[in-house]
Amino acid sequence: MTNTETVQEHLVSAGDTVWVLVIDTRHGTDVETFKTREAADKHLYDYCDEWWDREFGAASRPSDDNLVEAYWNRMSDEGEEWYVLEECKVKSLEVTE
Repeated sequence: MTNTETVQEHLVSAGDTVWVLVIDTRHGTDVETFKTREAADKHLYDYCDEWWDREFGAASRPSDDNLVEAYWNRMSDEGEEWYVLEECKVKSLEVTE
C-alpha cells in the first residue's frame, strides 16, 4: 500500500457515514469520530479497559464481553458520567461565509 492509498482510506466525503462518540466524565468531554462502528466500539472498549481498575479495582472486573455495559452502569450510579455513540452523515465539506 502506498502512502497515497493509506491517506485515501482515512478520508471522508460529503454523504459518508461516520460514527461520533462523546464521552463525558468528571475529567472533561472527549469527542471522537470514526469511519466504522467497529472502530468506535473498540475505542469505547479501550476507554473502559483503561479506567476500570482505577475506578473500581481489578478484583471486580467483569468479563470482556460485559466490560463496557458494566463500566457505564457503575459510572452512571456514581454521578453524571455518560457516553453517546451516534451514526451521522458527513455534511458538505465546503466552508461558506
